[in-house]
Amino acid sequence: MATKKLPMEVKKKIGFIYLDDIHHIYHFISVFAELYKRKEYILEIITFDIEQDFLIQELKKYKIPKNVIVKAPTFFYRKLLNKLRGRKLPNPIFVLSKNKKKLMNFDALIFNVPQHKYLIKSRKVDKPKFIQLGHGPGVGTYQFDEKFSSFDLITVSGKKDYDLYRKNIKFNNTNIKICGYQKFDAIDKKRITFFKNNNLTVLYNPHFKTELTSFHKKGFEILEFFYNHKEYNLIFAPHINLFNKKGFLKKDSFDKKFLNSDNILVDFGSINSVNMSYTNNADIYLGDVSSQLYEFLITPRPCVFINASNIDWQENDYYKNWVTGKVISNIEDLDIILKTSNVWKNEYTDLQIKLIKNVFSFDRNLTASERIMEEILKII
Repeated sequence: MATKKLPMEVKKKIGFIYLDDIHHIYHFISVFAELYKRKEYILEIITFDIEQDFLIQELKKYKIPKNVIVKAPTFFYRKLLNKLRGRKLPNPIFVLSKNKKKLMNFDALIFNVPQHKYLIKSRKVDKPKFIQLGHGPGVGTYQFDEKFSSFDLITVSGKKDYDLYRKNIKFNNTNIKICGYQKFDAIDKKRITFFKNNNLTVLYNPHFKTELTSFHKKGFEILEFFYNHKEYNLIFAPHINLFNKKGFLKKDSFDKKFLNSDNILVDFGSINSVNMSYTNNADIYLGDVSSQLYEFLITPRPCVFINASNIDWQENDYYKNWVTGKVISNIEDLDIILKTSNVWKNEYTDLQIKLIKNVFSFDRNLTASERIMEEILKII
């Protein structure tokens, strides 16, 4: 009599949705690596049907083969339109729509932004699970969308974002878990020198949102200041979307003299602009409301904020972080502020430390990526 074979256990399938620019990779790659180590799941990174050299490079660091990358096509007519319009990246809406039948077969889909909203109507009752991994501690409330309430799990870096989600979105059964900041697990913390001198190095990191950025009103004045003050170095590394996003500023409108100045480094969106090379190695932070401030303040240092519109910022949610440094409206004040930074910086150290404790949660025994992995496994 033949022995009846027991059915093989079917591995659960988890997809990481990466339909954005390179700055999102560090917000999921280390979590993907933790799940991959377990060898218990079928894991895929669903991404654009384009070259993915940087993603492959990062996977190599974890000894993960590139065949985990699944390139999802868009509709043929959209592909033609993208080519005609010179569009750098396909529109995620059409990529998800084209591939939604396959995506609905996953046990869990993991996002960095709420692109799941284009799939909600196609989802069965409890499959796939929709999971959101944060991609940078939020500032203010502009990034909150009611569609967040349809996630099965949201992981956040600390109490600050946890409170913002609870305050601004009406949740039903969504689990929001504080897990720490997974990007810290993925980046290289080595010291890098960007200039051939020992001068003070300032990182100017303006936001991309038109209504929030200091760049439109003060950006070129700031660049002109550093062009005329060779005793300081400037790293101009705006949010990657300020010059890359459709409808925003164009790189060819940028004055070439700033690109050729020995004391100014201009970076419109390279790997260094997203891997914390600048926030780790600059002496002073100069900006407005970018969440890169939090990455900078992991090591307390002087901060200067540009009040480009002379607003009453003290009671405004978007600008609450400005209590951690000097606030100026006049760029002419920048010289004395920089010269005296060693004198005034200690005034803000305690406030900076308090801010960081609220933004990032740390665990002595587990990395943020391990904590996130445990929460994912609980719900699938």
